[in-house]
Amino acid sequence: MAEPISMTLVVKKVAVKALTSKKLRNVVIGTVLGVLLLLVAPIAFLFGVVESGQSLDWDCPDLRWYVYENMPPEGREQIEALGDLMEQIAYEVYAQQVGLPALTVQIFFLGLMYEHPLLEYTIAQFVGCFVLDEEDEYACVFVNLYAAFGIWLTEEDQEIMWEIAFSIDN
Repeated sequence: MAEPISMTLVVKKVAVKALTSKKLRNVVIGTVLGVLLLLVAPIAFLFGVVESGQSLDWDCPDLRWYVYENMPPEGREQIEALGDLMEQIAYEVYAQQVGLPALTVQIFFLGLMYEHPLLEYTIAQFVGCFVLDEEDEYACVFVNLYAAFGIWLTEEDQEIMWEIAFSIDN
C-alpha cells in the first residue's frame, strides 16, 4: 500500500521543478506578474485619479451641457419634469407666503416623494402644509402633512429632514 503524500512535499517538488526549468520558470514568473498587474493596476489608477489634485467643477456650464447632451431622451424628460415641479413649488411658496425658503420645501418634497406618492396631490396642497404658526412653528409642518396626506414621520426622521433642509439652505 502506498504511503500518503504530504502537501508540503508536493509543493516543494513543484517549486524545485519550477525554479530549475527555465521554460517553466518563465511561465510561473509571467503568471505571477500578470496577476499582480491585474490587481495593482486598477488600485494605482484610482489612487492616481484621486490624488492628482484635479477635480470636476460641477457648476461649469460646459460640463452640465455635455452631460445633458449625452443623456438619453427619457432622462432629459425626467430632469425637465423635475425642474418644472421645483419651479411650481417655488411659485407656490411665494404665492402662499410660506414662512420657509422655497429650497426647504423642495427638499421636503423630494425626501417625502421617495416613499410617498405625493404627485397625485396638487403642489398647492403640499406647500400649504408649510405655513408656519407662531406657537410651535416647525412642529406644525408635520401635523399638517399628516392631516393632508396621512404622512407621519418619526421624531428621528423629522430631525433628519430639518437638518438636511437647514444645512443645504444655509
